[in-house]
Amino acid sequence: MVALLRGRLSALGIKVVAAEEYAAPNVITFELTRHLSSEVVGKRLEKEGYYLSYRSSYLLKRNWLQICLMGEYDQRVIDAFPPILASCLA
Repeated sequence: MVALLRGRLSALGIKVVAAEEYAAPNVITFELTRHLSSEVVGKRLEKEGYYLSYRSSYLLKRNWLQICLMGEYDQRVIDAFPPILASCLA
């Protein structure tokens, strides 16, 4: 699941921070380009129903967002995420 989502993010041109072999098993951290704000994108995603980690000073300083797949989740919601993220980045 996480590997598939990482691949979909990479296909969108999104830079995933940690290589898969070093990453936490259920966490994907990705970096936005300079012209995008992780705070703005995070708020856009919240309006779409996706609550990512981005509010800590550590993440904001680096312009990073984190997807944390903990507990139960709906596969359809995960599958729908990449195009929604792409629209929030536009």
